[in-house]
Amino acid sequence: MLVFTPHNALAEISMNSKLPSEPIVRTVLVGTAWDRADAKVEPDADTPSTPQCKLYTVRNTKIPGAGLVMFALDTEGRLMAKTGDLVGLANLLRTCIPEDAATWAQVISRYTDALLPQVIEANDKSRAEDLAAAGATDVAPKMRKTSHGTELDYYVSRPVSRYSRVRAVVPTSGPVKIDEQAIVIR
Repeated sequence: MLVFTPHNALAEISMNSKLPSEPIVRTVLVGTAWDRADAKVEPDADTPSTPQCKLYTVRNTKIPGAGLVMFALDTEGRLMAKTGDLVGLANLLRTCIPEDAATWAQVISRYTDALLPQVIEANDKSRAEDLAAAGATDVAPKMRKTSHGTELDYYVSRPVSRYSRVRAVVPTSGPVKIDEQAIVIR
């Protein structure tokens, strides 16, 4: 796991650049076993964020279904978070992502699972019906503030109709804590 490093961080780029520098990309790819030549870096246009950060995706162009590596840079071009970095993810959510249950659930899912489970929203009737058969009554992502941080409760689906209920806590400081429980649909 890559640990968030404050100002002395990794490598820096100008935020005026379109894409991150090679040292940042190579750091992000540590642990993937991907060849750099096969990694395509693109701005993440799917996730709303504030100007305090820039979000990116990295996809493997040679291995279909390899998933994505997500990462974020701060305004100075320093690595702020990447897939699997729960401390950086917490900082990213607190600093850069608008407080919305569905958006936070998507970001948590994208930064913790390279295979990108789909967050189930209230308007997803088919999956909501599947989950209702397992006893779920309200599948819309929920968020609530507590004295310890922000709690989220949401459902995700993965290929082959595998469902899970996710409970995540984004504390006021420290890493995101995630509890995921598989749901059996009969």
